[in-house]
Amino acid sequence: YELVFEDFIILHPTQQELFPDWSSFLEKWLFISDRLISVRKNSVKDKVAKDLLKQLDDIEQSGNSSVANILKLQLIPYLLPTKTLIKSSDPKSSKKNWKPSCGESAAAFITHVVNITQLETEILERRNKYSQYGNHIQPYILVVGKDIFSIDQCYVRVDNHLWYFNCPLKALDVCFKSYFTFNC
Repeated sequence: YELVFEDFIILHPTQQELFPDWSSFLEKWLFISDRLISVRKNSVKDKVAKDLLKQLDDIEQSGNSSVANILKLQLIPYLLPTKTLIKSSDPKSSKKNWKPSCGESAAAFITHVVNITQLETEILERRNKYSQYGNHIQPYILVVGKDIFSIDQCYVRVDNHLWYFNCPLKALDVCFKSYFTFNC
């Protein structure tokens, strides 16, 4: 993934002005994520998102920033929903279009699995779903742990590669840069 960083810097040289170092990234992440949640939380209608917001409120009271960051990542697709329609690129496919649900859109951004075995199963199921429409899976974040409070592994999946990270925000950074480096 180091090459993704280098390519991203070449493609977007002014990005270093925005985030000159990791601490400035973290500072801006906290500001933007907190602001996004405060502005959009009252418009959330999805039950899963409401549950995530409640968990986030509880976690922020305890001061567990690691779990709070994972919850914020999971909330982004609900707070900034997209109007996605995936059209089949395979003319022989019987399935012409697919409109992902809120949950499917959220899972396309960040997915939580309880163990490595489930990780492989999830990747295979996603690959099969997208191949029905002749599409490829875009980069996304995977977090592994028995529950949201015990995440012990973070990955970014790009094509058939899994890149390990010890921090979900590092995974977000690499996922974002991969998306724009590879023109996904």
